[in-house]
Amino acid sequence: MQFHYIIIGGTLLAYTMYLSSVQYIEPSTVGMLGAFEPLIATILSVSLLHADFGPMDMFGGFLIIVATFMQLMPSRNPIKKNDE
Repeated sequence: MQFHYIIIGGTLLAYTMYLSSVQYIEPSTVGMLGAFEPLIATILSVSLLHADFGPMDMFGGFLIIVATFMQLMPSRNPIKKNDE
């Protein structure tokens, strides 16, 4: 019975809210915010559950931040549409 909350709250409700947010926010923004999810989960687990946070965790957080900012950078070679 305890797994019902995990199934409904953690999966079904979360994905429904995530997919419905695309109606109100641009898909690129939703994807970028989704990239921060592991970093936010790590920060919350360290602060609330006093989980260990080592150098590899810090490096992973750094990679997430770098990847997110790389998504923000404009493309050097924009895709050209063919007029056929």
